[in-house]
Amino acid sequence: IRGGDYSTIDAHLNVGNRGDRFSWLVETVQAQNDGFKTIDGPVGGDTGYEIEDYMAKFQFDSDPSSPVYQSLRVKLGYTDQLSHETYLGLTDEDFMLDPNRRYAASANDNFVSEHEQYQATYVLDTDSNWRAEVTAYRNDFHRNWYKLQSVAGESTGDVLADPDTYAAEYGYLTGSTSADDDIQVRANNRNYYSQGIQAKIEWDLVVGDADVTLNTGLRLHEDEEDRFQHQDGFRMDDGVLVLTSAGAPGSQTNRVSDATVTSLFVDSAIRSGKWIFTPGIRFEDIDMRRLDYSTSDPSRADGPTRVRENSAQVVIPGVGALYRLNEDWRLLAGVHRGYNPPGPGSSADEESSVNFEAGVRFDDGDITFESIWFLNDYDNLVGTVTESTGGGGEIGDQFDGGEVIVSGLELSAGYNIANDRYNFPFSLKYTWTTEAEFHNAFDSSFDPWGQVEVGDELPYIPEHQLRLAAGLEHERFNVNLAANFVGKMRSKAGQGAYLPGESIDSHVIVDLVAAFSLTQNLSTYIKVDNLLDETYVAARRPAGVRPGLPRTAYVGITYRL
Repeated sequence: IRGGDYSTIDAHLNVGNRGDRFSWLVETVQAQNDGFKTIDGPVGGDTGYEIEDYMAKFQFDSDPSSPVYQSLRVKLGYTDQLSHETYLGLTDEDFMLDPNRRYAASANDNFVSEHEQYQATYVLDTDSNWRAEVTAYRNDFHRNWYKLQSVAGESTGDVLADPDTYAAEYGYLTGSTSADDDIQVRANNRNYYSQGIQAKIEWDLVVGDADVTLNTGLRLHEDEEDRFQHQDGFRMDDGVLVLTSAGAPGSQTNRVSDATVTSLFVDSAIRSGKWIFTPGIRFEDIDMRRLDYSTSDPSRADGPTRVRENSAQVVIPGVGALYRLNEDWRLLAGVHRGYNPPGPGSSADEESSVNFEAGVRFDDGDITFESIWFLNDYDNLVGTVTESTGGGGEIGDQFDGGEVIVSGLELSAGYNIANDRYNFPFSLKYTWTTEAEFHNAFDSSFDPWGQVEVGDELPYIPEHQLRLAAGLEHERFNVNLAANFVGKMRSKAGQGAYLPGESIDSHVIVDLVAAFSLTQNLSTYIKVDNLLDETYVAARRPAGVRPGLPRTAYVGITYRL
């Protein structure tokens, strides 16, 4: 359990037992805080969250003396969440004055969700050269994000990007009295389910001088998204939102999208001498459908006004290889196909890529080092309009980005200085993205891209990312300090000079964790996120500048029996 800044209280409790035939575990996480932002106006409001999460696992095993091992494993989960969160950010000028401010128009924004999970797995192990496993699963998820959609008919993103031109609308966002219905808040109400069954068999084989582990599997899956959304109108009345019109259920969006999938896969690990090969192949047969209903037919009694269907069949291969030079050095490489199907009813092409990696790895117990070169070669990159990315159309619309190359180098290293009483671990992780560019020109109404020229860089991919960590470890206590650097990046596709409104500056965040053992079972710890209280921009989309977490400290206690 821990407590901290912004009225944070988090508890993680679990209890269980492993027996010869029957084992069980019950676990919960309870978390809440008031949030670090402050809402304008006389009413203000909460900007934090409340989360309740529960999980239970049960396992029934066959008699240990039985020559065939059988096990039935059941997992049940439930999560309930309320978050007073918004997509509305700030203008650059307001961010400089108070990065943790929230405008009055976002006072009613909140996200509620409920998730139920059911899973059952049967395991069979013959204690010979094969094992089998069958899993059935079901997930039900409901969410409704009630959040600001527009102001006086204008996009909030446009208003915050140019508050001088949209001075009246900016005034309504910040608390000036408006006309009725000038503030539109949408209930992004959606229900999801996913369910299916997966069976797989694993064989251990000897082929010549090679040891082979072969996995084969089949999955039958289906899922559905039901969007049933409405929009309410408000008047801003001297910093207070007043409801002036309530939208009818389903009057904004009324549609159902679903998919059924059959997947087959075969993969293996082949060990021969100093080599390990991991080839694999997957086949997907996907049928998708989108049913659009009239927004004036909430019962859907009249049937869909439009039905759009599409399907995809794809073979997805890949292979990796590792070669052991000696006890300390390894060489590795891989090539895999990447694939993402179009959405239900989408006119966009599939997203497809070929991804390469090659590198070297060293580990002698005290020093570790790894260097990996990567190249992601997209035949077609797909952009999808969501509330979080912004866009130029209806939520769910997709846009083809054509050929894109993302390549770079990942380095990691670790070193541990030790004596009889202390360890001093050090680590470094660095990613250098040498290229993240479009290789064709096009004009897109997808906001993060816009009008793209050959050589334009992708948004939200910094060239440099670095993490340095150092620690002091003792049998009674440990202290760890980590610094994370994220380089400058674009928030919209482009090249050349970084434009102030379309880029995010680099920043360094330092985190600290210190723990102390009070007894064999009881310990305490201190955790400080953003130790130096760095003010930085986390994102510019979908509407204005949003801050990262300010310095936040926690004190916790852990008990293990």
